[in-house]
Amino acid sequence: MKTKTVFFRLALGLLFVLPFALVSCGDDDEDTQPTNLVQFQNTTLTGAKEVPANNSTATGTFSGTYNQDTKILTYTITWTGLTATNMHFHKGEVGSPGPVVIPIGSAPYTSPINAQTPPLTQDQEADLLAGRWFVNIHSAAFQGGEIRGQVVRQ
Repeated sequence: MKTKTVFFRLALGLLFVLPFALVSCGDDDEDTQPTNLVQFQNTTLTGAKEVPANNSTATGTFSGTYNQDTKILTYTITWTGLTATNMHFHKGEVGSPGPVVIPIGSAPYTSPINAQTPPLTQDQEADLLAGRWFVNIHSAAFQGGEIRGQVVRQ
């Protein structure tokens, strides 16, 4: 009789504890990146990537995260070796010029710039995700653009 009572209490205890244990075993993988975010990391900006290429020794980097739900690109641009007079995101393939898509801030510029775009249109989003955007930093010495880098997914 004593064995049945112990077994009954053990079974009853498991019935109360087991559901809590199972609920707490959710998927807690913190390394998983949300699927709505697209990363653009460490794009190098140089004069050699300009169209036409130039001999500037200035350099820069672009990193960003695009949120496909909000349609906003949050980014950081850093540079050294030039005094920026203007900056833009342009639409264009590697090695090709292209029109301004979105202006970046206003002068005077200081490195780094941490900013975000307004929500992108459907066409802008398609071009960004296809790698058809580039960052262009202009200066007095190179008014058409001193350094450039293509915005491509990580």
